[in-house]
Amino acid sequence: MTITTAFWFYLDLADGILIALFVLITLINCGALLEQRRWIYYLECVRLIFLFGFVFYKLDWVELIFLPTIALIILERTFALSSLYRSYVLRYEEA
Repeated sequence: MTITTAFWFYLDLADGILIALFVLITLINCGALLEQRRWIYYLECVRLIFLFGFVFYKLDWVELIFLPTIALIILERTFALSSLYRSYVLRYEEA
């Protein structure tokens, strides 16, 4: 965040807004993690999709923006990532 603040005037408006939005989502994510909220897994997925989408947009690989979403869906179906995330990160036991 410090680097972003130092070079804020050199960023485009879209880049500044997207970086600020990513920082805001990360702050919400940290607060939810401390409060042990159950919906944090879905917010983390949205944050990862947003991050990869921004990187693909900046690299002009716009046609690949849907790949992180498909990868997360496949990983969820294959490995049940939400229950693994809840058991290891949130220390939540499913009934």
